[in-house]
Amino acid sequence: MIAPHFLRQQLIGLALSEAQNAMPTEIIDKIEIGNGVIWVWAGNKRVTLIYFWNGSGEQLGGGNWSVRIGTLEQIRLTLTGRLRTLLGRA
Repeated sequence: MIAPHFLRQQLIGLALSEAQNAMPTEIIDKIEIGNGVIWVWAGNKRVTLIYFWNGSGEQLGGGNWSVRIGTLEQIRLTLTGRLRTLLGRA
């Protein structure tokens, strides 16, 4: 059985990998995890990832994470967001 913090680490790593595949030329600025959904921001783009646990009934703690791309959208940045983008990439 894997400790919960290692499971969370696996999920975040998989999510970052999927987000980078969806936005290969962008620098990831922020990641937010909700119940079954992960949002990843990169500049003025946001990818929504859907995640779930593929559990195995045979062994306690057995299974793995699945993450798939839900949506990729262009979002309108606020003034603060624009400044962060400009200063962070300058």
